[in-house]
Amino acid sequence: MTSGPETIGLLAEVFTIVGFSCAALCFVILCCMLLVRGPWQAAPAAISGDSLNWLTPAGDVRSRPLTDTELALAHDHDSLEVFHRRRSSHCHFTRSSPDEKLLRTLGIVFAGIGALAVVASVVVLFVP
Repeated sequence: MTSGPETIGLLAEVFTIVGFSCAALCFVILCCMLLVRGPWQAAPAAISGDSLNWLTPAGDVRSRPLTDTELALAHDHDSLEVFHRRRSSHCHFTRSSPDEKLLRTLGIVFAGIGALAVVASVVVLFVP
């Protein structure tokens, strides 16, 4: 039969391994996504009616419809700037897409769980 501190120490080891492994996996997937998709490029844009038009560095004009949420936002129509990737026809008002934000957040959460488990393991190590 194991005592309380030993059980906590074993659980902390498991959480350390799982937390850091999942964090590493999230960050590797994120790096692969960023390498495959390419860097973000800024482009001047304009809103006309319900659509967003932007100019690519190659001189092409691209367009996409705006969602209701994007229409509700207050945009500076004189200096509107969007971010897109060369290999994609999608654009965003920020330099990251939702799936990148999700992977980054999950990686940070898992790394935090691993770090807290390391601290708990060290604390249990010195408890008599």
